[in-house]
Order: sequence, then structure tokens, then C-alpha cells
Amino acid sequence: MKGIELNYTISAADKSVAALAWGDSFAVRGVDGFTRVLKYLMSRLFALLAFVAIWIFAENSSPDGLDLSHYLTGLMGLIFAKLLDGYFQDRLQREMKKAVATDVKENGQWSAILSESTVLFRSEQSECRYTWKLVVDVRSVEEFTALRIGLTQRLIPNSALPEGLTPDAFRTQLQEWKDAKCEVFS
Repeated sequence: MKGIELNYTISAADKSVAALAWGDSFAVRGVDGFTRVLKYLMSRLFALLAFVAIWIFAENSSPDGLDLSHYLTGLMGLIFAKLLDGYFQDRLQREMKKAVATDVKENGQWSAILSESTVLFRSEQSECRYTWKLVVDVRSVEEFTALRIGLTQRLIPNSALPEGLTPDAFRTQLQEWKDAKCEVFS
């Protein structure tokens, strides 16, 4: 195949859905749900045991021991920390959604030129050219083909593919171009 040129637009909602799906699929690749839950519970148990160990050390190192006021102060500190964590997580999530919406609004229409020698993404605001050696992964994410390039993710909607080119055949071609350029490192 000579090369593929695509023109498309991605909405903020599409970017959000694809980003979440990518994160889910990347974080748990090869790990079943039970193992994920078990790891989560074990990390919480470890945190609890560390807290208890520190508490016992503090109680034993104090000449008078710890009374109820110390326990209540510690509990209030934990509650305050959890409230702060919730506030900052909510704030971060709002800022991320705003950034995605702004990115989509500013960049609008995208074009991608993919060939054996180059990976090029272009909008009115930017142009990004990569070599296949920089492409970490090619995969299906929701209704998109996603290219992971370093820490970034470039989305190509399956609806933007030329007539007669299926998403699976498209991803296979991209993977072949990627693998051909990375044989030296295998």
C-alpha cells in the first residue's frame, strides 16, 4: 500500500471516551478483573497496616501514651486529607475536560497522512510529524484507531477511513509499517 490520507474531526466527547477506554485497556492489559480488585484491596490493606504501625510507634514512644484527643485529631486529619484529595481530583478533572474541549475547538479539522516512511497529523493550528520508530502501539479504541506516540495518543475515527478499507485492515497495515521500521530493535 502506497499511503493513506485521511480528513476528519474529533469532538471533545469522542476524545474523552477514547482516552478513558485507552487508559482502561492499557492499565489492565493481560490482567483479569479479580486480580485488579485483589491488587486494589491489598494496596488499601497495606496503607491501613502502615497507618496502624505508625500509630503504635507513636503511642509507645510517648511517655503518657495517647488519649482520646490524639485519636480524634488523627481522625480529623485523615478526613481533611480525604476532602482535599476529593477537591483536587474534581478540579483536575474539570481542567482536563476544559483542555480537551479547547483543543478540539482550536484544532477543528484534522488531516493525517500515513505511509511507510512517515506519520503526519495536521490541523489549522499545528503539524506533527513522526517516524514509525516513535509509535509505541497501534490499537482499536472504541470507534477509533489509536496510535500511541510517546505519552500522546492520536485518534483516527474508523468513519474517516477510505471506502473499502476496514478498520482491522487499516490497523494491520499500520502495524506492518511500524514493525518494518523497528526490526533493528527487536
